[in-house]
Amino acid sequence: MNMIFNNAVLPAPQNTWHSTWLSPAYFPAGTNIGGTNYYYAITNIVGEPGTPTNKIYYILSPVTGQASIFVDASNVVLYLTNGISMHTGNALTLNTNSSVEIYSGSTFNAGNGLVNNLTQYAPALKIYGLPNCTSISLGANPTLTAWLGAPEASLTFNGGGSFTYNVVGAFICHDIEVNGHYNFHMDEALGVYQPPWIITQPTNQIVHLGSNAVFNVTVGGTPLGYRWYRDPTSPNLLSTNGSSLTMTNVQPLDARNYFVVVTNLYGSAISTPASLRIYTNATPTLSVDAASTNGQFQLDVSGVAGLNYSVQASTNLVDWVPLTTNVSPFSFMDTNAVLFPQRFYRSVFTP
Repeated sequence: MNMIFNNAVLPAPQNTWHSTWLSPAYFPAGTNIGGTNYYYAITNIVGEPGTPTNKIYYILSPVTGQASIFVDASNVVLYLTNGISMHTGNALTLNTNSSVEIYSGSTFNAGNGLVNNLTQYAPALKIYGLPNCTSISLGANPTLTAWLGAPEASLTFNGGGSFTYNVVGAFICHDIEVNGHYNFHMDEALGVYQPPWIITQPTNQIVHLGSNAVFNVTVGGTPLGYRWYRDPTSPNLLSTNGSSLTMTNVQPLDARNYFVVVTNLYGSAISTPASLRIYTNATPTLSVDAASTNGQFQLDVSGVAGLNYSVQASTNLVDWVPLTTNVSPFSFMDTNAVLFPQRFYRSVFTP
Protein backbone atom coordinates (compact mmCIF):
# COMPACT_ATOMS: atom_id res chain seq x y z
CA MET A 1 0.00 0.00 0.00
CA ASN A 2 1.38 3.40 -1.01
CA MET A 3 0.64 6.42 1.16
CA ILE A 4 1.48 10.02 0.35
CA PHE A 5 2.13 12.46 3.19
CA ASN A 6 2.34 16.22 2.95
CA ASN A 7 5.82 17.73 3.27
CA ALA A 8 6.57 19.65 6.44
CA VAL A 9 6.34 23.42 6.10
CA LEU A 10 8.14 25.90 8.32
CA PRO A 11 5.66 28.05 10.27
CA ALA A 12 5.53 31.69 9.21
CA PRO A 13 7.51 33.90 11.62
CA GLN A 14 4.82 36.51 12.07
CA ASN A 15 3.72 38.54 15.04
CA THR A 16 0.37 36.81 14.71
CA TRP A 17 2.09 33.61 15.76
CA HIS A 18 3.14 35.32 19.00
CA SER A 19 6.78 34.44 18.54
CA THR A 20 10.11 36.17 18.55
CA TRP A 21 12.54 35.05 15.86
CA LEU A 22 16.26 35.59 16.33
CA SER A 23 18.23 35.29 13.10
CA PRO A 24 20.79 33.94 13.56
CA ALA A 25 21.48 32.89 17.12
CA TYR A 26 25.00 31.49 17.11
CA PHE A 27 26.19 28.63 19.26
CA PRO A 28 29.97 28.49 19.87
CA ALA A 29 32.04 26.89 17.13
CA GLY A 30 33.53 23.48 17.81
CA THR A 31 30.61 22.18 19.82
CA ASN A 32 29.52 19.95 16.93
CA ILE A 33 25.88 20.46 17.74
CA GLY A 34 23.76 21.94 15.02
CA GLY A 35 26.27 22.92 12.35
CA THR A 36 26.92 26.62 11.84
CA ASN A 37 23.82 28.59 12.74
CA TYR A 38 20.71 28.04 14.78
CA TYR A 39 17.48 29.91 14.19
CA TYR A 40 14.90 29.55 16.89
CA ALA A 41 11.70 30.98 18.27
CA ILE A 42 10.43 30.97 21.82
CA THR A 43 6.70 31.59 21.90
CA ASN A 44 4.67 33.20 24.62
CA ILE A 45 1.55 31.12 24.07
CA VAL A 46 0.14 30.04 27.42
CA GLY A 47 1.23 26.50 28.24
CA GLU A 48 0.17 23.97 30.82
CA PRO A 49 -0.48 25.17 34.38
CA GLY A 50 2.80 25.55 36.23
CA THR A 51 4.83 26.00 33.06
CA PRO A 52 7.77 28.32 33.76
CA THR A 53 8.80 31.30 31.67
CA ASN A 54 9.82 29.98 28.27
CA LYS A 55 13.55 29.31 28.31
CA ILE A 56 16.14 27.37 26.33
CA TYR A 57 19.41 26.66 28.07
CA TYR A 58 22.60 26.00 26.13
CA ILE A 59 25.29 24.31 28.21
CA LEU A 60 28.92 23.86 27.10
CA SER A 61 31.29 22.06 29.45
CA PRO A 62 34.67 23.86 29.51
CA VAL A 63 36.27 20.60 30.66
CA THR A 64 34.89 17.98 28.30
CA GLY A 65 33.67 20.21 25.47
CA GLN A 66 30.35 18.36 25.57
CA ALA A 67 27.30 20.44 24.69
CA SER A 68 23.65 20.25 25.69
CA ILE A 69 20.43 22.04 24.91
CA PHE A 70 17.90 21.93 27.73
CA VAL A 71 14.33 23.08 26.98
CA ASP A 72 12.36 24.23 30.00
CA ALA A 73 9.31 25.74 28.33
CA SER A 74 6.13 25.03 26.42
CA ASN A 75 5.47 25.82 22.76
CA VAL A 76 9.11 26.19 21.72
CA VAL A 77 10.14 26.07 18.05
CA LEU A 78 13.69 25.31 16.90
CA TYR A 79 14.55 25.92 13.25
CA LEU A 80 17.85 24.17 12.49
CA THR A 81 18.79 25.55 9.09
CA ASN A 82 21.75 23.21 8.62
CA GLY A 83 20.30 20.29 10.52
CA ILE A 84 21.98 18.92 13.60
CA SER A 85 25.10 16.84 14.26
CA MET A 86 25.50 15.43 17.75
CA HIS A 87 28.54 13.66 19.20
CA THR A 88 29.04 11.47 22.26
CA GLY A 89 28.04 13.41 25.36
CA ASN A 90 25.81 15.88 23.50
CA ALA A 91 22.22 16.01 24.72
CA LEU A 92 18.93 17.56 23.65
CA THR A 93 16.62 17.33 26.66
CA LEU A 94 13.00 18.38 27.21
CA ASN A 95 12.00 18.99 30.81
CA THR A 96 8.91 17.23 32.15
CA ASN A 97 6.57 20.16 31.43
CA SER A 98 8.06 21.18 28.08
CA SER A 99 7.06 20.88 24.46
CA VAL A 100 9.13 21.62 21.37
CA GLU A 101 8.88 21.49 17.59
CA ILE A 102 12.15 20.98 15.70
CA TYR A 103 12.30 21.85 11.99
CA SER A 104 15.43 20.46 10.37
CA GLY A 105 16.53 21.95 7.06
CA SER A 106 19.21 19.33 6.43
CA THR A 107 20.60 16.10 7.90
CA PHE A 108 19.45 15.35 11.44
CA ASN A 109 22.16 13.16 12.96
CA ALA A 110 21.85 12.39 16.66
CA GLY A 111 25.00 10.26 16.46
CA ASN A 112 25.82 8.99 19.93
CA GLY A 113 24.07 11.95 21.55
CA LEU A 114 21.01 11.72 23.73
CA VAL A 115 17.58 12.93 22.62
CA ASN A 116 15.70 12.82 25.87
CA ASN A 117 11.99 13.63 26.17
CA LEU A 118 11.38 13.60 29.90
CA THR A 119 7.65 14.21 29.39
CA GLN A 120 7.39 10.62 28.01
CA TYR A 121 4.64 11.96 25.75
CA ALA A 122 5.36 11.67 22.04
CA PRO A 123 3.64 14.88 20.75
CA ALA A 124 5.72 16.92 23.22
CA LEU A 125 8.74 16.32 20.96
CA LYS A 126 7.85 16.81 17.32
CA ILE A 127 10.64 16.56 14.74
CA TYR A 128 9.88 17.76 11.20
CA GLY A 129 12.15 17.15 8.26
CA LEU A 130 11.80 19.93 5.69
CA PRO A 131 12.08 18.84 2.02
CA ASN A 132 15.91 19.14 2.03
CA CYS A 133 16.16 16.89 5.06
CA THR A 134 16.73 13.50 3.44
CA SER A 135 18.51 11.71 6.28
CA ILE A 136 17.64 11.31 9.96
CA SER A 137 19.79 9.14 12.19
CA LEU A 138 18.82 8.43 15.80
CA GLY A 139 21.26 6.90 18.25
CA ALA A 140 21.14 4.61 21.23
CA ASN A 141 18.56 6.25 23.45
CA PRO A 142 17.42 4.05 26.36
CA THR A 143 13.93 5.28 25.43
CA LEU A 144 13.13 7.54 22.51
CA THR A 145 9.66 9.14 22.75
CA ALA A 146 8.83 11.38 19.81
CA TRP A 147 6.58 12.25 16.87
CA LEU A 148 8.54 12.49 13.62
CA GLY A 149 7.26 13.71 10.27
CA ALA A 150 9.82 13.70 7.44
CA PRO A 151 8.34 12.22 4.25
CA GLU A 152 11.56 12.76 2.23
CA ALA A 153 13.99 11.35 4.80
CA SER A 154 15.60 7.95 5.25
CA LEU A 155 15.31 7.15 8.96
CA THR A 156 18.02 5.06 10.66
CA PHE A 157 18.03 3.67 14.20
CA ASN A 158 21.60 2.99 15.34
CA GLY A 159 21.36 1.12 18.62
CA GLY A 160 24.22 -1.28 18.11
CA GLY A 161 25.51 -3.78 20.65
CA SER A 162 23.35 -6.29 22.49
CA PHE A 163 21.25 -3.87 24.54
CA THR A 164 17.57 -3.57 23.58
CA TYR A 165 16.28 -0.02 23.09
CA ASN A 166 12.70 1.21 23.23
CA VAL A 167 11.06 3.54 20.71
CA VAL A 168 7.66 5.09 21.47
CA GLY A 169 5.58 7.35 19.23
CA ALA A 170 4.90 7.69 15.51
CA PHE A 171 7.18 8.10 12.51
CA ILE A 172 6.41 9.25 8.97
CA CYS A 173 9.41 8.90 6.66
CA HIS A 174 10.58 7.63 3.28
CA ASP A 175 12.19 4.41 4.56
CA ILE A 176 13.53 2.94 7.81
CA GLU A 177 16.74 1.04 8.58
CA VAL A 178 17.20 -0.58 12.01
CA ASN A 179 20.68 -1.38 13.27
CA GLY A 180 20.55 -3.11 16.63
CA HIS A 181 17.87 -4.45 18.95
CA TYR A 182 14.70 -2.40 19.42
CA ASN A 183 11.22 -2.63 20.84
CA PHE A 184 8.86 -0.38 18.88
CA HIS A 185 5.58 0.87 20.31
CA MET A 186 3.96 2.70 17.43
CA ASP A 187 0.90 4.75 18.32
CA GLU A 188 -1.55 4.30 15.45
CA ALA A 189 -3.50 7.40 16.41
CA LEU A 190 -0.37 9.54 16.13
CA GLY A 191 0.47 7.97 12.80
CA VAL A 192 -2.92 8.71 11.27
CA TYR A 193 -3.05 12.36 12.21
CA GLN A 194 -0.71 15.06 10.95
CA PRO A 195 -0.29 18.72 11.73
CA PRO A 196 -2.85 20.72 9.75
CA TRP A 197 -1.87 22.44 6.51
CA ILE A 198 -3.67 25.07 4.46
CA ILE A 199 -5.06 23.76 1.15
CA THR A 200 -7.13 26.76 0.04
CA GLN A 201 -6.28 30.18 1.44
CA PRO A 202 -8.92 32.79 2.33
CA THR A 203 -9.54 35.15 -0.59
CA ASN A 204 -9.89 38.93 -0.67
CA GLN A 205 -13.45 40.22 -0.37
CA ILE A 206 -15.05 43.35 -1.87
CA VAL A 207 -18.53 44.04 -0.52
CA HIS A 208 -21.04 46.86 -0.25
CA LEU A 209 -21.36 48.88 2.93
CA GLY A 210 -23.82 47.20 5.30
CA SER A 211 -23.72 43.80 3.60
CA ASN A 212 -21.96 40.60 4.70
CA ALA A 213 -18.49 39.27 3.90
CA VAL A 214 -17.46 35.63 4.23
CA PHE A 215 -13.91 34.29 4.45
CA ASN A 216 -13.30 30.55 3.99
CA VAL A 217 -10.32 28.25 4.43
CA THR A 218 -9.81 24.62 3.43
CA VAL A 219 -7.45 22.63 5.63
CA GLY A 220 -5.77 19.24 5.37
CA GLY A 221 -5.14 16.99 8.35
CA THR A 222 -7.45 16.71 11.31
CA PRO A 223 -7.85 20.25 12.68
CA LEU A 224 -9.39 20.56 16.09
CA GLY A 225 -9.60 24.30 16.30
CA TYR A 226 -9.90 27.42 14.19
CA ARG A 227 -9.05 30.92 15.42
CA TRP A 228 -9.89 33.81 13.11
CA TYR A 229 -8.06 37.09 13.64
CA ARG A 230 -8.09 40.62 12.28
CA ASP A 231 -4.90 42.64 11.66
CA PRO A 232 -1.71 40.50 11.47
CA THR A 233 0.39 43.25 13.08
CA SER A 234 -1.92 43.57 16.09
CA PRO A 235 -4.04 40.40 16.21
CA ASN A 236 -7.62 40.66 17.42
CA LEU A 237 -9.43 37.34 17.92
CA LEU A 238 -12.82 37.36 16.19
CA SER A 239 -14.12 33.81 16.02
CA THR A 240 -13.43 30.18 16.90
CA ASN A 241 -16.46 28.81 15.04
CA GLY A 242 -14.91 26.79 12.25
CA SER A 243 -13.53 27.13 8.75
CA SER A 244 -15.61 30.20 7.82
CA LEU A 245 -15.66 33.73 9.19
CA THR A 246 -18.77 35.79 8.47
CA MET A 247 -18.66 39.55 8.92
CA THR A 248 -22.20 40.99 9.06
CA ASN A 249 -23.30 44.57 8.34
CA VAL A 250 -19.76 45.60 7.43
CA GLN A 251 -18.72 49.18 8.12
CA PRO A 252 -15.69 51.23 7.00
CA LEU A 253 -13.69 50.24 10.10
CA ASP A 254 -14.02 46.58 9.05
CA ALA A 255 -11.84 47.19 5.99
CA ARG A 256 -8.86 45.27 7.38
CA ASN A 257 -6.87 42.07 6.79
CA TYR A 258 -8.12 38.75 8.16
CA PHE A 259 -6.44 35.38 8.73
CA VAL A 260 -6.96 32.09 10.52
CA VAL A 261 -4.78 29.87 12.71
CA VAL A 262 -5.68 26.19 12.59
CA THR A 263 -4.41 23.85 15.30
CA ASN A 264 -4.58 20.26 16.38
CA LEU A 265 -2.64 18.09 18.80
CA TYR A 266 0.30 17.85 16.41
CA GLY A 267 0.89 21.41 15.31
CA SER A 268 -0.60 24.52 13.76
CA ALA A 269 -0.89 26.31 10.42
CA ILE A 270 -1.51 29.96 9.69
CA SER A 271 -3.20 31.27 6.56
CA THR A 272 -2.11 34.19 4.44
CA PRO A 273 -4.03 37.40 5.23
CA ALA A 274 -7.05 38.24 3.09
CA SER A 275 -8.28 41.81 2.74
CA LEU A 276 -11.79 43.18 3.11
CA ARG A 277 -12.64 46.19 0.94
CA ILE A 278 -15.91 48.06 1.37
CA TYR A 279 -17.55 50.32 -1.20
CA THR A 280 -20.53 52.66 -0.92
CA ASN A 281 -21.20 53.33 -4.61
CA ALA A 282 -20.60 50.90 -7.46
CA THR A 283 -21.62 53.29 -10.24
CA PRO A 284 -19.13 52.98 -13.13
CA THR A 285 -17.57 55.63 -15.32
CA LEU A 286 -17.62 55.11 -19.09
CA SER A 287 -15.34 57.10 -21.38
CA VAL A 288 -14.31 57.01 -25.03
CA ASP A 289 -10.72 55.95 -25.57
CA ALA A 290 -8.45 57.89 -27.91
CA ALA A 291 -7.75 54.62 -29.74
CA SER A 292 -11.24 54.68 -31.29
CA THR A 293 -10.34 54.87 -34.99
CA ASN A 294 -11.12 53.21 -38.32
CA GLY A 295 -14.70 52.35 -37.42
CA GLN A 296 -13.69 50.71 -34.14
CA PHE A 297 -15.04 52.15 -30.94
CA GLN A 298 -13.00 51.66 -27.74
CA LEU A 299 -14.39 52.33 -24.26
CA ASP A 300 -12.67 52.61 -20.90
CA VAL A 301 -14.67 51.33 -17.93
CA SER A 302 -13.78 52.24 -14.36
CA GLY A 303 -15.68 51.54 -11.17
CA VAL A 304 -14.79 49.86 -7.91
CA ALA A 305 -11.50 48.07 -8.61
CA GLY A 306 -11.99 44.32 -8.49
CA LEU A 307 -15.76 44.31 -9.13
CA ASN A 308 -17.41 43.04 -12.31
CA TYR A 309 -18.98 45.42 -14.80
CA SER A 310 -20.73 44.67 -18.07
CA VAL A 311 -20.76 46.81 -21.20
CA GLN A 312 -24.11 46.93 -22.99
CA ALA A 313 -25.14 48.45 -26.33
CA SER A 314 -28.41 49.70 -27.79
CA THR A 315 -29.65 51.34 -30.99
CA ASN A 316 -32.83 52.80 -29.46
CA LEU A 317 -32.00 53.35 -25.75
CA VAL A 318 -34.70 50.77 -24.92
CA ASP A 319 -33.31 47.37 -25.84
CA TRP A 320 -29.84 46.68 -24.44
CA VAL A 321 -27.52 43.89 -25.59
CA PRO A 322 -24.64 42.72 -23.34
CA LEU A 323 -21.28 42.87 -25.12
CA THR A 324 -18.75 41.92 -22.46
CA THR A 325 -18.23 41.57 -18.71
CA ASN A 326 -14.91 42.17 -17.01
CA VAL A 327 -13.23 43.28 -13.79
CA SER A 328 -12.83 47.02 -13.32
CA PRO A 329 -10.88 48.81 -14.62
CA PHE A 330 -10.76 47.56 -18.22
CA SER A 331 -11.01 48.64 -21.86
CA PHE A 332 -13.40 47.27 -24.49
CA MET A 333 -13.10 47.56 -28.26
CA ASP A 334 -16.36 47.31 -30.24
CA THR A 335 -15.22 46.13 -33.67
CA ASN A 336 -18.83 45.99 -34.91
CA ALA A 337 -19.67 49.65 -34.29
CA VAL A 338 -19.34 50.45 -38.02
CA LEU A 339 -22.26 48.09 -38.78
CA PHE A 340 -24.81 50.35 -37.04
CA PRO A 341 -26.08 53.79 -38.08
CA GLN A 342 -26.06 54.71 -34.41
CA ARG A 343 -25.18 52.83 -31.27
CA PHE A 344 -25.35 53.77 -27.59
CA TYR A 345 -23.30 52.28 -24.77
CA ARG A 346 -23.60 51.94 -21.03
CA SER A 347 -21.82 50.08 -18.25
CA VAL A 348 -23.65 48.25 -15.45
CA PHE A 349 -22.33 46.84 -12.20
CA THR A 350 -22.73 43.04 -12.23
CA PRO A 351 -22.81 41.51 -8.71
